Amino acid sequence: MKEELKLINIIPDIDQYKLFFNTILKSNVEIAIRLEEKLSDLNKKIDGLSIEDITIIEEELFWKNLKIYNLVNKKDEFCLPFVYTNLFYDLGESPELFPLSKYDNQFLDIINKYGKVLYQDAYFVHLLNYNLIIIQDYDLNNNLYKYDSKSEELVFIAEEVDDSFFEFPIRFSENKLFFSNGYVNENFETQTPFCFDAGKEFNEGLAAVCLNGKWGYINHKSEIVIDFQFGDANSFENGFAKVFELKPEFQSENGNWIEVNSSKQHSHFNYTEDVFDVNFPQFPKQVKKPLSVIRKLQKNREESIEQYHFFAFGFGNKSFNLSIDTEKYGKWITIDKLGNLVNKEITIEADLEMKNRKARLDELDKEERFNSWLKKIINHSDLTFSVPDDLFLNREFVIKSIKENPKCFRHFSTYYSDDDEICEIAFNLNPDSYNYFSKRLKIVFLNKFNELQEELPF
Repeated sequence: MKEELKLINIIPDIDQYKLFFNTILKSNVEIAIRLEEKLSDLNKKIDGLSIEDITIIEEELFWKNLKIYNLVNKKDEFCLPFVYTNLFYDLGESPELFPLSKYDNQFLDIINKYGKVLYQDAYFVHLLNYNLIIIQDYDLNNNLYKYDSKSEELVFIAEEVDDSFFEFPIRFSENKLFFSNGYVNENFETQTPFCFDAGKEFNEGLAAVCLNGKWGYINHKSEIVIDFQFGDANSFENGFAKVFELKPEFQSENGNWIEVNSSKQHSHFNYTEDVFDVNFPQFPKQVKKPLSVIRKLQKNREESIEQYHFFAFGFGNKSFNLSIDTEKYGKWITIDKLGNLVNKEITIEADLEMKNRKARLDELDKEERFNSWLKKIINHSDLTFSVPDDLFLNREFVIKSIKENPKCFRHFSTYYSDDDEICEIAFNLNPDSYNYFSKRLKIVFLNKFNELQEELPF
């Protein structure tokens, strides 16, 4: 059985600096030329450098306070070349994969926990969970891979993948994940037709899916258990599900067919008609093509498309005022697995349980997202520009981020440049934050900044 290696971040000693310099000579042409010139000025070879020489070289050619990432075994032996100086981000306490970049190089090598280099020179990586990863290659194509821990290989899944295909965090439920327009299993093998507008987690054997702008439920065999008729639908819990029952005028079969999803269909999961019939003989043939119908006569095509998106992708994405939506389109009800409305007492109980469960999940998701994003930007401050709005406006998150990685402030300053508390924290940890202050705070901190500048040795 292979030994799992531990990722460490070290401040190099004199021997490790020499290893680093030797590696740089072989891997970075631009810095290698400058390093050779400096060695010539000192009239020394790398093996003969003293700690004073190394300090001079580091200050003139490299980042100050250089740190190096490496993988070590139980004997504390290093297993990677001394060249990796940045961990892009990891996904938790026991990650399978490490995206590491070499000194002065924006490209990333993806290395597993056994020290095997799985991919070289990725432009960007996005770890979706412990074994799913989107890799942006040199040509800026986003490709989806699955990491097979048995073979220690990255298995290609699909090309030209958009993050918007996924609901975060990535969770397989009952061995299924909604991806693009249908469901796959953990091996990314197709489990349903790929013709749906949207889909939610499988639970208790059923999944809420949207087809032609309306929601219904399918089972694991892709059989339609409850027809497509709702404005929105949630996963089943304890035999019940909350759905949005539309008013009769929005349930009408008359309407306009609008081609909305054909451009999103992914070639990796598309079928010819013959293959479709063999794999899913029970599924209605008229839904093979990604066409969506608005089940009400509209004045124009634009209004039809707007209403389609309103139902297909949920009220939450369209409006924050659900009471107005409810008055206009229908009402929320609770159904059983046969699609029948349950009695009022059970509805109230189910509603309460669903609200409590949602509150628990929301709190869990908030904590997970808080810690996950904090880890990301601690290791890579430029990711701060991608922080979700709710975290960007969370003062606790912002303050903690700046304390862990002061470089984050330059991105947060777009909103907090005139915030006395946050700017003072940022300045005390990194005086260069002064450059991102508002005009008012620059005046306040001017004397302190000038004093620090005078103390600098150069």
